[in-house]
Amino acid sequence: MSLEEEIDHMKLSNKCMLITYADSLGNNLKDLDEVLDAHFADAIGGVHILPFFPSSADRGFAPMRYDIVDPDFGDWDDVKTIGDKRYLMFDFMINHISRQSPYFQDFLAKKDDSEFADFFIRYKDFWAAEGGFPTDEQVDAIYKRKPRAPYVEAEFADGTTEKVWCTFGEEQIDINVKSERAQRFFDETLRNMADNGASIIRLDAFAYACKRAGGSCFFEQPDTSNLLDAMQDVLGADIMVLPEIHEHYTMQFKVSEMGYWVYDFALPVLTLHALYSGDGQYLKRWMEMSPKHQFTTLDTHDGLGIVDVKDLLPLQHRGLQQPRHLPGQHHLLQRAGQRRRGLRPGPRHPDVCPRHPHGLLRGPARRQERPRAAREHQGRPQHQPPLLQPRGDRLRGRASGGQGAHPHDGAAQQPSRL
Repeated sequence: MSLEEEIDHMKLSNKCMLITYADSLGNNLKDLDEVLDAHFADAIGGVHILPFFPSSADRGFAPMRYDIVDPDFGDWDDVKTIGDKRYLMFDFMINHISRQSPYFQDFLAKKDDSEFADFFIRYKDFWAAEGGFPTDEQVDAIYKRKPRAPYVEAEFADGTTEKVWCTFGEEQIDINVKSERAQRFFDETLRNMADNGASIIRLDAFAYACKRAGGSCFFEQPDTSNLLDAMQDVLGADIMVLPEIHEHYTMQFKVSEMGYWVYDFALPVLTLHALYSGDGQYLKRWMEMSPKHQFTTLDTHDGLGIVDVKDLLPLQHRGLQQPRHLPGQHHLLQRAGQRRRGLRPGPRHPDVCPRHPHGLLRGPARRQERPRAAREHQGRPQHQPPLLQPRGDRLRGRASGGQGAHPHDGAAQQPSRL
């Protein structure tokens, strides 16, 4: 199957995909549909609607449930109306669920008697061999977002407490992907998304989902491959799961070699460097070696990840040390994103976000929850896989059997610029 045939089979179109929150181009999904029809009918082929489910934090990325649309945004009929004219991408936070979700609240109320007793990762079970808590060496090995072991204290109705795994903010409780109840939840959620018009389901933070005591708990193999395959099998061949990962670019190669489409998160930083420096050698090299079945990007709701171009650009050009010929570039990127989100601009000319070791180009406040607190954001040790040298057209697509195409032949992803 050629690249064009594969795109057509999955009901995609090789046009720009708009990345937008449900209320970015108006107040709700109805407003979004009207704006698209009035101004972008011919330009936009698909829409990635960022999480539009009820959420307790992180601008939708701490979902409480997936079976309904947040009433502030509309309902499933509004989503389907947009999808009648364009293919749609939804987000599934496979690694975690909200602390305020009925699943976690039932667990807190009933503890071991809850049907969700093994839905979450309980330290007493996961670290049973260590007496309920990891050793210092095991904590150091975890690829984590906190300067300590990743957990929060669960406070049960009977007055007892217990540590449960929490990779990100305290509102985002990790799911035990090995639990039969969690697997049933995955199946129900994915099928419901498919029934409501999703052509692509983006797996947010998927690399954190599989854990192994003593390991990095990040992109653990073969568990991660098996999890991706299981999610794709639920959906069949007509709907795509799209794994999302901001990391060293070799991670994208690994995902591509597993047969999945990937994001080209390196492209925006390399493009900016080429435009501002007048030197296109690094961009050209990437275009020659990059995976062929991928969604190209020029911006994301998270900002631009500098970690995505590690070893693709010299250190002084990656934002970790601001070169003289790029005055204020990062400042402009940050403040533009803050204006779009209505945030107060940060200090002038910051080199990188001071709270992120990889230098994501964003302001001091991340996705601002409406109206709840923003996501806790803490650093993690830098992972440095070996440099992967160009090997030409070495990657295969899911169905193309090694048939390559220019990296821009895939469905392009283009952010909202309004």
